[in-house]
Amino acid sequence: MELTTTPLEARKQDVTPEPSAVSQEDYERFVSVNYRWNFAGVLVESSLYSFVSSLLSVYTVLAYYVGQLTDSRVLVGLVPAISIGGFFLPQLITAKALQSKPRTRPYLITGAALQRLGILGLLILASVQPVIVPQVTLVLFFLIFTFYSAASGIYYPAFGDFVGKAIPRRKGMLLGTSHFVGGLLSLLGASLLTYLFARLDYPRDTQYAFGIAFLASLISLAVIVKWREPPGPTKSEVASWSSFFASISLLLRHHANFRKYLLWRAAMTVGGMALPFYLVYVMGRFDLSASHVGVFTLLVAISQVIMNPIWGWIGDRRGHLNVIVLASLFGAVGAILAAVGQSAVLFYPVFWGTGAMLSGFQMAGLNILYEFDSSQEPSTLIAISATVLSPLSALVPIVGGVLASSMGYVPVFWIAATVQAISTFGLAIAVKNPALTGRQKNKGAAGTP
Repeated sequence: MELTTTPLEARKQDVTPEPSAVSQEDYERFVSVNYRWNFAGVLVESSLYSFVSSLLSVYTVLAYYVGQLTDSRVLVGLVPAISIGGFFLPQLITAKALQSKPRTRPYLITGAALQRLGILGLLILASVQPVIVPQVTLVLFFLIFTFYSAASGIYYPAFGDFVGKAIPRRKGMLLGTSHFVGGLLSLLGASLLTYLFARLDYPRDTQYAFGIAFLASLISLAVIVKWREPPGPTKSEVASWSSFFASISLLLRHHANFRKYLLWRAAMTVGGMALPFYLVYVMGRFDLSASHVGVFTLLVAISQVIMNPIWGWIGDRRGHLNVIVLASLFGAVGAILAAVGQSAVLFYPVFWGTGAMLSGFQMAGLNILYEFDSSQEPSTLIAISATVLSPLSALVPIVGGVLASSMGYVPVFWIAATVQAISTFGLAIAVKNPALTGRQKNKGAAGTP
């Protein structure tokens, strides 16, 4: 079939050619013509959504919101549990559905639009909250937040697929730049939170935060709609679930280093049980004003902005295993400071350490999977890691809430610190650095006659 719309015409008309009409040569030409447009679009959208995320921070803003409605530690811990579980669990299904689809756009737009509906739901809930009893507000909040988190899980694989097709080169520059600009916008969002929470009473403070987040998300949605997706080339048939899980079983049996990594990384998730309770504890323990929600969010954002390039430098030169180890140490030290803290001042480094840990895990968690030597596709390692770590990461905050209800916050902080320190040491000792192992093998291969 002839290509009836050339890539240049498609760019001018903002039309994507039909997949069946595009050859490999036409596909590559379309990518080249629209490369700068898509690069800029992804950069703008990713940066804007960092601003949105700072206004919907799970560990500060939403923890504060739920903490005002209930004294239940379990319900506070349920917030990050839903965030993690809702984000990761739909990804495997969405990623599998995308395997044979030449067009990502329907999934991309659907996931992004559903995300915005979730944020709108939070805004409406905060607006009508004064006339609703707290119990009903809590139920509605968790339903809406589950919807929002699941929508994010639908969107993310489609986003990754689009970036893989539309931006085949300079992804490192895109990631680094978007992290930097997004970090600056996160600082703006945290500063705005500090201003709002200092001047408005609850729930008007969260209502304004949700409202600004929704407006910013609409702008980012408009940017997504204008992305120009290259169709094709035609993808291979989707593998069956049985063959997919068989490949996972084979990899785990024969990849001892990866098995050890998953084991110690899974143990490390226990350290996350303390994170949802830092803000609720310090606010109640030292009777702090609501403006501190913005202050602590700002500390997390500043830490991430500063640590992102540092983690990137370490990862590039020493491997991302070292990034995970060092980031985990920040988390362990933060939990210890929270446990022994007799002053609110000590919680400033606690939230700084939280930002450093989250930044390191976010940057290295994916990159280390590409460093493991394996005959399998990287997507298989990613799927295994998400399948193993995500349910644990979602369950741990709930367990933390149960323990906090029976023992108090401080024992939970000590448990988190102890397990995270042990698992950090175990990861550093038991797991061979996959980056260095890969480099040694490459040198050996280069020297082979």
